[in-house]
Amino acid sequence: MTKKWFRSLLWIPILTAALHGQSRDSLLKSIAQVPNWSPADNPANYDEKSIQRLAPRRAVAIGRYGFIGATQQNWRGPDGKVRLTLYEMTDASAAYGLFTLDRNIDQPGFRASPAGSDGFSISNRLVFWQSKYVVSLEGIPQATERMARILSENIFGRSRKPPVSNYLPP
Repeated sequence: MTKKWFRSLLWIPILTAALHGQSRDSLLKSIAQVPNWSPADNPANYDEKSIQRLAPRRAVAIGRYGFIGATQQNWRGPDGKVRLTLYEMTDASAAYGLFTLDRNIDQPGFRASPAGSDGFSISNRLVFWQSKYVVSLEGIPQATERMARILSENIFGRSRKPPVSNYLPP
């Protein structure tokens, strides 16, 4: 009985490390494992020194929110092509902050999306946040929604909004 209990305790740090160690690469691999989805090009990776190339107007703001890195890649799926931009932040609060930077409920065509912890879509773009990630998808709406489900099912970790969000308008 004691040995089983001890072995169970050993799994906790291993599983915790795996959750914290989830990488953007592992999320890309999770898409590639889904039938009918394939990369259309090689991923482009960005860090704090190169974020300016990915988001010239927002680079400074992105860095202030706790940016770790980003990956952008084009994908082919059963409903069409999707351009994925995956932002990795320091934690869920940082991801939520970056997500709210793009969200504007007054923008024409704005629709809430059930993707991730919170999401929205405008025209051919779907954006959501979950755990320490902000996901931006561009393409045919059916394709972006399908990819959003795939990614959301494969992003692990807590998606906790910062306490200050309780005082902000919805």
